[in-house]
Amino acid sequence: MDDAGEFDNEFDDVQILHALNVISSVKPHQKLETCGFYVSVDTNTTFQPITRYMTGQSRTHNVTDIINVIYAAFKIIDKLLIDREMFIANDSQVSAKRSQFIAKIENHQKIERARQAIKAVLDNIGNLKETYMGDTRIVTRIEMLQNELADYLSRVEASMTFLDKKLALD
Repeated sequence: MDDAGEFDNEFDDVQILHALNVISSVKPHQKLETCGFYVSVDTNTTFQPITRYMTGQSRTHNVTDIINVIYAAFKIIDKLLIDREMFIANDSQVSAKRSQFIAKIENHQKIERARQAIKAVLDNIGNLKETYMGDTRIVTRIEMLQNELADYLSRVEASMTFLDKKLALD
């Protein structure tokens, strides 16, 4: 990411998708370890509480990082949707070329991969609620995030339906 918080290369997109996949793979009673956009499942060892304390891993810290990963994924999809709209504008001005056709397909595939990753997070983030069921504050943040994920996915779906009709990629 650059200083403005924008993604400046495809590595960032891959990193965010990887983090989403890790988040969606968490099982009940497992904890995540986060450092910015790097997310992993914390290993349950005898020294886990000590290492979590020493590395600054807390519920609040980790949920905040998870939320930031999800918001970063939203930005990626929003940018891809804007790119998709540009295809519509360019289609009326330029004759169709193979490279433009391939770019449309790649754009569709990237959006679909990101959408599926966000959907998997929505389907599985309830496992973190179970992990932290004794902490009302964290559970409430996760529930709010679930609602936000569902709302965002419905907006993406509506946008894709609208844009696919315009691009005739259905």
